[in-house]
Amino acid sequence: MDVLLFLIGLGMLIVFGIMALINAKNNRKGHLKKAGIGLVLFIVGIMIMPEAEDTVQPAPEDEVVTEVDQKEEPIEPEIDEENDIEDEIPPENFLELETEDQEAFIEQLAIEILGEEKYNYSFVMDDYDVDTDASVISLGINASDNLTRNLIRTGVLMDTTKIVQAIHEIAPEGYDVALEFYFPSVDAYGNEGTMLIANVSFYEETLDKINWDNFLHGNVPTVADHYWQHRDLG
Repeated sequence: MDVLLFLIGLGMLIVFGIMALINAKNNRKGHLKKAGIGLVLFIVGIMIMPEAEDTVQPAPEDEVVTEVDQKEEPIEPEIDEENDIEDEIPPENFLELETEDQEAFIEQLAIEILGEEKYNYSFVMDDYDVDTDASVISLGINASDNLTRNLIRTGVLMDTTKIVQAIHEIAPEGYDVALEFYFPSVDAYGNEGTMLIANVSFYEETLDKINWDNFLHGNVPTVADHYWQHRDLG
């Protein structure tokens, strides 16, 4: 409405102002009066016309990205090349390793085959047998608990079969294998600890005779060159 009054007043001021000037000689006061009305409307329109709003929109503030808005990049699992036993240390290079590296290799093999919770210790001893100059790969294993003592014994025999086969496949000539199995215990004084519940060993010539594709874990006590188990296992 304010703009309309402004435009009407401006138009009347211009039109009738010009006509009043042209006809001033003829004393036509009507046009002059109309021009005066237009001038008044023009002034009133200017006075009441609101200031033009600033149409420029303020620049939006930078959006705050919350942790929820952020899409986390998927984390690719790291590849531990040291645990890739087949690629890291081919069997023919086992003898080229220092003793501590051989033991680390056997440790990783045991963890891969049996699981980290079952691994206890490992060591490699060169020329431990003075008669045959044989070396030995020895492992300590934490036996798995089970519902019955007979099932614990079965777990010992199964773990023996798996780890001895794996070691025999990577060990070069001249290596025997010895295992010890441990189980949680409480002594007469109530102190918690571990006790040896079984040990088993194979000479290299015995391992060479085994057909692992058909071998049954129940035959471990019969085939092993040495087998002992705690009396509580039956």
